[in-house]
Amino acid sequence: MSKLPTVLFVGAGRAGKDHAAHYLSVITTLRYAGSFSWAALPHMAKVLGEHPQIAWERRHNHRGLWKRELDKLREKDQCYLARLVLRDGESAAGLRDRREIDAVKAEKLFTHIVWVERPGNPADPTVTFTADEADFTIINDGDIDKFHADLRSFARNYKLPLK
Repeated sequence: MSKLPTVLFVGAGRAGKDHAAHYLSVITTLRYAGSFSWAALPHMAKVLGEHPQIAWERRHNHRGLWKRELDKLREKDQCYLARLVLRDGESAAGLRDRREIDAVKAEKLFTHIVWVERPGNPADPTVTFTADEADFTIINDGDIDKFHADLRSFARNYKLPLK
């Protein structure tokens, strides 16, 4: 694992977490590690009996199943998916479970946890914790330029290594 800061973006589906994690890699020296769902894709494709591309494209249609299966996958090690994503970079997205975030925080795997909130987004029953678990909240309530400005401000305020 890298000696750089590690940042995890969390929040409801479709709030902008993955975009935030990727954009952070554009403006800092942190590498985009992808999402927890991406790390779990080989497992889920096998469970679903589908090619990984099909499983990925249909994941939003099967959110409950993905949540249940990933909870089972992490049963012995709540940090399993976090460790997988951190092998590929320092900026990641998509952790969804209360036990998982508690374990990740206890092991200090991420130096910063950021909740991305998109007002008007429907509630996401697959996220079993709240913004209170994050160190910082970014409200994604404007256009992409505002969202990027908020992410740049976050990076500067937390002294992340800017490019």
